[in-house]
Amino acid sequence: MERWIEITGSIIDDSKQLVIDVDEHMGRVSDHLSGTAHEGEYTLLDRNPADSTELWNEQDGLRHRFYDIKALLDERKQYQNDVTPATVKRAVSQYFSSFQAYVKATIDIWSFFEEVSRDGPFSVLHCPTCDEELETDSEFCRHCGAEIDFSDHETGDQAEQVGQQWDQLHKTFNEAADEMQIDMVEMDIAMNEASPNDTAVEWEYCPNCGFKNSVWVDTPREATCRFCQAKWKKRGILFTKWEMVDGNYAGEAVADDEWERRGRTKHGDREFEDRLRTHH
Repeated sequence: MERWIEITGSIIDDSKQLVIDVDEHMGRVSDHLSGTAHEGEYTLLDRNPADSTELWNEQDGLRHRFYDIKALLDERKQYQNDVTPATVKRAVSQYFSSFQAYVKATIDIWSFFEEVSRDGPFSVLHCPTCDEELETDSEFCRHCGAEIDFSDHETGDQAEQVGQQWDQLHKTFNEAADEMQIDMVEMDIAMNEASPNDTAVEWEYCPNCGFKNSVWVDTPREATCRFCQAKWKKRGILFTKWEMVDGNYAGEAVADDEWERRGRTKHGDREFEDRLRTHH
């Protein structure tokens, strides 16, 4: 049991940090593909070999961290037990499942990025008159002075297809990331509920984001939403109130029933019943 808990905790910590690092990296990939890539109606990918090489190296390092987590997941199967609460097991299993879907979506993007940046038809464009290399933002060839019209150039259509592929892969990645974030929070909540040392606040829904059962007490006088990271501090001694110190209502200290009312309103406004699985 202790080894199962130890491995599970290590996987959770490593995967959460890896998600943060992947998110930052994906931002740089997006900037590289599209930062100077849109000329008129065409998606012409501006290749910078030095930047591409740096991004490939980053991806190799992140990919190895994925493999390390996969190895821990395989090892964890050897230590299944009947002591851990079923709700925690289900939540952890669901998180690991969505994490692996997130990994697949991430690697699909990386493979696509490597393909178009190493071998794509957009790495180098040539003047149809003198066959010299062109800048991607050229209107005239700097060698022979010929006017460049990409409307009849095969690259325009090909690049547009690449742009569409990129948009679809990025959409799949974002959906996988959103689903994983929800599962991560629900896993944290399940663990909190199973721990005798953790307690929830009196209101059911977070007033800041509307997520159900997500606000937990970190210390006797501090609380945090596991989903949106809004924070509260308890003010007063005899007559205490929770004051939000980080979030949409920062600086407000109101009674528990008012936080409950705001949480239910936010939950309804964001239609969480349709967007999220109900946590039990």
